[in-house]
Amino acid sequence: MKIHLATDHAGFALKEEIKKFLQENGHKVTDHGALEYNK
Repeated sequence: MKIHLATDHAGFALKEEIKKFLQENGHKVTDHGALEYNK
């Protein structure tokens, strides 16, 4: 399944955990940002 994720900087850490979980379970993830944590 193709899944698109996006968040602001406040949700960056959780998005990365979700992305890893989805990829490990065979999903294709497209990340639309934020691409780095920035306070």
